Amino acid sequence: KQEMEYDIPEDGVFSFVYRCYLPKWKSIFNVATSIPTSTPLQVAYYQSSEFKNLVRKLSESHDVVIPHLIRMAEYARDLTIPKVIEMTDAISLNYMRAKDLQNNAGLRGLIYRMECDRLNVYEKSIIKDFDSGILVSSVDKNYLYEDDIDSLNKVLVCSNGVDLHKLPVQ
Repeated sequence: KQEMEYDIPEDGVFSFVYRCYLPKWKSIFNVATSIPTSTPLQVAYYQSSEFKNLVRKLSESHDVVIPHLIRMAEYARDLTIPKVIEMTDAISLNYMRAKDLQNNAGLRGLIYRMECDRLNVYEKSIIKDFDSGILVSSVDKNYLYEDDIDSLNKVLVCSNGVDLHKLPVQ
């Protein structure tokens, strides 16, 4: 709730900032009701009809929508304006690696095991509803789309990192 009152930075990046409050109890309810479905838990966690309506309304006055991460993709999935999904990583690959760790028992291990396949199916299918996508690694891109040439061709790799040669020597 306190984030609703944060000051907007005066750095000139944003003209407007819209905020929607999603109470924690609602996120927990969303996750609980998604367990018997194929919806990834982290997508369910962020479901908000208020935010969905806001995105729809704002999209009418914008040229493109760029949801950041798959948890925001549902809000843009069926819009008719150009859409680019910025996925950053193949989260299913991260979960696959995490679920195989020896110290991954209990609730956390259960969530990784449950979520891994859901995420993989979702990440492979969501790109089809977007004009293009962005990942930071060709490893992630190939992991998700090597068997789907159409999806592979619409995903751009934009690496993040630091060029050490451009840093001053200390």
